Amino acid sequence: MGRGCAGYCSPRCLHCTLVLASFFRDIEPDLEAAAIIDGRSRMGALFRIVVPLSASGVSTAAILALVDILIAVFQERGLGGLTAGAVKD
Repeated sequence: MGRGCAGYCSPRCLHCTLVLASFFRDIEPDLEAAAIIDGRSRMGALFRIVVPLSASGVSTAAILALVDILIAVFQERGLGGLTAGAVKD
């Protein structure tokens, strides 16, 4: 029977966390400082600077998680097809 949502999501959380961490690491802290100097609050800088810059990372992690979950569902139901490295004669 199925493993439930936690069974599908928990092994994949590490992969998505690493992808998101690399995207957030690339955002320059100077951009937030520049927004604060321009009169934004810390929350304003978050929503005007950090959130738009991190949208591509969040969408990438979401797509990777969706693909991983779909692969797990198809493999559980026997619809997996070829696995990586398998050669069909």
